[in-house]
Amino acid sequence: MPHKKFLSVLLFLVLFLSACGNSTAEEEVEETLESVVETDPVESSTCPYTLPWNTTRPIQVSQGWGGNLSHQEGGEGEYSLDFDLDKGDEVEVSRSGVAIKVVDHFSACGGIELINNSNYIAILHTDGTVAYYGHIAQNSATIEEGDTVVRGQVIAEVGNTGWTNCHDKKNNPGGGYHLHFHIQMETEGFGQSIGGYCFADVEGGIPATGQWLQVEGPVSLPTTQVRPTQTAAPPTSTPLPAGSILGYWQGYVTTERGVKVIVAIDIKRECNFTEICATVYVEGVGQTYRFLEENSEWTCFGRVGESNFTQCVRFSQDGGLEYTWPAWGFNGILHREE
Repeated sequence: MPHKKFLSVLLFLVLFLSACGNSTAEEEVEETLESVVETDPVESSTCPYTLPWNTTRPIQVSQGWGGNLSHQEGGEGEYSLDFDLDKGDEVEVSRSGVAIKVVDHFSACGGIELINNSNYIAILHTDGTVAYYGHIAQNSATIEEGDTVVRGQVIAEVGNTGWTNCHDKKNNPGGGYHLHFHIQMETEGFGQSIGGYCFADVEGGIPATGQWLQVEGPVSLPTTQVRPTQTAAPPTSTPLPAGSILGYWQGYVTTERGVKVIVAIDIKRECNFTEICATVYVEGVGQTYRFLEENSEWTCFGRVGESNFTQCVRFSQDGGLEYTWPAWGFNGILHREE
């Protein structure tokens, strides 16, 4: 006998599918979803979700629960996940259910004003929760509203629509194509994310910012992704010539709240307002700063007279670049990228 919440889900689906002209909606939905619960061992486990893609390469979590860009504590997206997939990667069903909303006609990417212009698929589960798969590619949905979908089924391709920056990953870490995933109770649109969900194929159940994952389970950080190119770094007690840190550096830094974020810094010459300057990208959002000073410890960039924007770097012992932004509590090691 289905429990009360399951029956309420069936009622919603009956009304939804009947509106579409399906006269046998009740029998079909009840039979299918009850079958899912009975035959899927993951569905009845403590963690009924699995990673929503089928590529075999390692995928990084670019923003986890409580991320500082769009998953801030107390916000609608607090319990959301961003997976750093690429254009054309296939999105799979994380938990079986019924597709109650399929939107794939949008094409634009941009700021928060496009939060409601993202292509997405919403899948209703037997417990009344809804999985939101966001930023899918235009015209890529392989299912229709009312379809029953099963775990592992391909439903769309990864895109870059709605509230997401339009930069490519090579020049802007964390930017561009990715998959947004969260659980909500609303049956339409971008709703309030809720916690308490977990993944059967992720150690600890909840993916964390910066973690590398595979469909078979978590993996260690690939050594080819972060690679120092200098064999002998100058000691930190000696002055750093500005030219020695020119280049593109990136990595993860930790905030004062313990949250990991993606930071990249592009230090270059021929700037329009100073000899050298640095463009700093935090979670894919970039801003250019002028050179301020250089001493025996740090080379600093920022805005004249605005200490909140001052950011400094120095060589680390492993040939990387130690990065700090005191006003925001950012600290971490970046590595040179070719």
